[in-house]
Amino acid sequence: MKKFLSRLAGFSIGPIVGALISFITTPLLTHHVHPTEYGKAAMFLTLHLWIQSLIYLGMDQAYTREFHEEKDETKLIQNAMLLPLSSAILILGLVLVFPEFFANLLFEDRAEVFPVIAFAILIIFMVFERFILLHIRMHERAVEYSSFNIILRLNVLIIAVAMLFMDRVSFHTVVYSQIFGQLATDIYLVIRYRHLINFRNFRVDKRLIKNMVHFGLPIMIGAVVFSSLNALDRFFLKYYSDAATLGVYQATLKVAGMIGIIKTAFTSFWVPTAYRWHSENRPMRNFQFISELMMLLMTVAFFGIVLCKEVIVWILGPEYSASTYLIGLMVLPQLLYTTSETTTLGIVFSRQSHLNVLVSGLSIVPTILLNILLTPRLGGVGAVTSSAVGFLLFFALRTWFSKRVGFDFPVMRQFVVAGLMFVCGLLNAFALATWWWNIGFFLMALLIQMPVFKTANHLRLNPNYIDFT
Repeated sequence: MKKFLSRLAGFSIGPIVGALISFITTPLLTHHVHPTEYGKAAMFLTLHLWIQSLIYLGMDQAYTREFHEEKDETKLIQNAMLLPLSSAILILGLVLVFPEFFANLLFEDRAEVFPVIAFAILIIFMVFERFILLHIRMHERAVEYSSFNIILRLNVLIIAVAMLFMDRVSFHTVVYSQIFGQLATDIYLVIRYRHLINFRNFRVDKRLIKNMVHFGLPIMIGAVVFSSLNALDRFFLKYYSDAATLGVYQATLKVAGMIGIIKTAFTSFWVPTAYRWHSENRPMRNFQFISELMMLLMTVAFFGIVLCKEVIVWILGPEYSASTYLIGLMVLPQLLYTTSETTTLGIVFSRQSHLNVLVSGLSIVPTILLNILLTPRLGGVGAVTSSAVGFLLFFALRTWFSKRVGFDFPVMRQFVVAGLMFVCGLLNAFALATWWWNIGFFLMALLIQMPVFKTANHLRLNPNYIDFT
């Protein structure tokens, strides 16, 4: 257990410190950048996340799946990078040929050519970053993995401060700090791990690529649909609302994203561990306990944020006061996704990655319909409600399909607690929940999860009940 917690702590250092740096960066920007200007950067920030699900073509997930099967690590990583790099170069070529079109698409200003070209160059380095960090992660080098996450966030903060110091108070501050902060980190990664991307002796392994495409392509399709599910709220807000409303929404998302420290830390550690446990035929109770423990942590995180929601206004500034109502439902997708990483393992273990496409496709339909119905009438509240419903369905479907292919343990408590958090977030979004109502929901959620405390106590008395090595 100690070794398990030690590895988890190692992977957590980077996301936690990174979140603390973001905790400084976000309010630094929102206190200087008007919501209208922040709204202009919203589409860039959304595309920055969405393009990552598309550009890797699922080969990143295929790489992790083949990692313990393929002996030649350099051959594996270079063959895995081949298609994503080709796609990134193609995007750069299109941007260089039609820069004004993409500038107008992103910023509604055909003159904003430079940030678009800079972003296209960044996409190539993002491919290198993704696979190098996966290489580090699969070797379970936790501290090294965390260090790069810290460096990235620190670079973004430094560039943001420098631009504000130069009195560049506009959406450029948000965009350039993200682009050049990440680019600086990626260049360092490429130099440090240049032996992994030295293609001098590269040979295409058609069999290996075919296997990875077969596994990864459905994941990529599912990931694109999932990212669209994650971004639909902003697209509908952009269409039905104004830049100021979108700016408040995007800034609140940045704060809500800080809860992603749990998601990033856990998934970075959990994926290689789960694959190893599966290859070692560990009993199902190992996976069940981690799943129940993660839902308990998500519960504490959710209600901690809801009970302290007034602090959000203080962090972002008075112009972003509407964020108080949005924050509860806004963090729910992050929490549900994290928990689903423990309940969806049957899909990846069985190599039936096409089920991810089905999950994402079935989740996005009600999200679109709800956005059409609610966002024009309720603005940000309608958008965030639609997104939360979509992720509830995503969590349920991921879990159900995983059970159908044999990865089966009881999950009813997780579903009930997720429903409680949704109802609590919804009441807060419409300003109907008092502080005592939130406390009541919190206590109910803890009461439902009492068996988790009993299992933890049993594990304390009998350390060999679960092998965490």
